[in-house]
Amino acid sequence: MTLIQWKREKVDFLELFLSVYDSKAVKSIDGKKFNKKEFFGLLSWFFNIQIPNLENSLHSMKHRKIEQAPYLAELQQLFVNYLNRD
Repeated sequence: MTLIQWKREKVDFLELFLSVYDSKAVKSIDGKKFNKKEFFGLLSWFFNIQIPNLENSLHSMKHRKIEQAPYLAELQQLFVNYLNRD
């Protein structure tokens, strides 16, 4: 098995996976509910990234002075570019 690592900024990781979490696109196999901390704990392990204080990081992200979701906008543009390729 190949180990993988998140290579973008931590804020990009949070932006992407907070959206996935809030969309309820992921559920547990056994049907048990999981919270945001458990979800990010699993993803942090899988992508080998440390988010020391999840709630503080999410709060800081919410109050940043830049565009609200720059990484999601970038991903959307990459997907559109993919669709337009020959």
